[in-house]
Amino acid sequence: MRIFLSILFVYCAVEVFAQKPLEFNLSNNWKFKNTKDKNWLPAIVPGTVHTDLLNNQKIKDPHLHQNEQELQWVENENWEYSCEFNCEEAVLNHENISLQFYGLDTYAKIYLNGIFISETNNMFRTWRPEVKKHLKKGSNTLRILFESSVNKGKELAQQIPYTLPGDEKIFTRKAQYQYGWDWGPRLVTCGVWRSVKLVAWNSCYIKTIHCIQQSQTTAKAELACRLEINCNKAGEYEIALSNETEKLPLKTQKIQLKKGSNAVSIPYTIDQPKLWWCNGLGEPHIYLFNLVLSQNGKVLHSKQVKTGIRKIELLQQKDVSGKSFYFKLNDVPV
Repeated sequence: MRIFLSILFVYCAVEVFAQKPLEFNLSNNWKFKNTKDKNWLPAIVPGTVHTDLLNNQKIKDPHLHQNEQELQWVENENWEYSCEFNCEEAVLNHENISLQFYGLDTYAKIYLNGIFISETNNMFRTWRPEVKKHLKKGSNTLRILFESSVNKGKELAQQIPYTLPGDEKIFTRKAQYQYGWDWGPRLVTCGVWRSVKLVAWNSCYIKTIHCIQQSQTTAKAELACRLEINCNKAGEYEIALSNETEKLPLKTQKIQLKKGSNAVSIPYTIDQPKLWWCNGLGEPHIYLFNLVLSQNGKVLHSKQVKTGIRKIELLQQKDVSGKSFYFKLNDVPV
């Protein structure tokens, strides 16, 4: 009887959770090198090429003395990052598998097992190339080639018949402070600056959540959780939303999803909301929401999002000196 119950439990667990996406964080076994060099050096991901060079004692601390001036060569070079990871058959059996790059700085070409799979040109966005057909059981090699953002920016500048202020940096979707500021050095870097994940899924998964505050009073806050859902098969699904901070009951909503990408909005009301305040004015209260995507009682994916309820206003009104410029938080001048 015990054996039977154990098998039954395992079977039920597989039935309920089999379609949940599998996520693997690829943060280990990274190495890097200048494309002109042959030898690889250990790298830390997330990170940058400057921190990796510093960790390997290949450059001096750029924040000391005049070292900044001696390190300007780094921005003109192309750099390569690589890691190896294992992929089990259980992962390969999923219908969809993607690599998810949450931050690549900036012009990068991505190769998996020697095959080109994607190209990036924006430091601030997430990239999700599909890689199922390029993966193999056992060891896989991921390689990322970063081209000089300075050289790419200069190439883009030459494509227009006039000159814009701000030199090559204004053509690049990249942190502008890296090009030097009155408060910081010029260190135009590159690298895997946010996490990398391998994600495998079958039916549906919640790609992104954005919590929008539509209105707010002391008595009530009206919110909308906007979701982007990737779906492999059109049909009727169910979204359950709960306020984990206050352990409030679930709100469920039936949704119709088409194959591909879907935009879904889930309205939600909080009575007597606790507001978010900045340091010195009160508690920075944060709400935690849990969203569960399911179909016919089977959980397909769940995801959480945090948000603070607050009203922020910029006040620009005529006064005796000309025009004001200050912020109000929840109707309190800051």
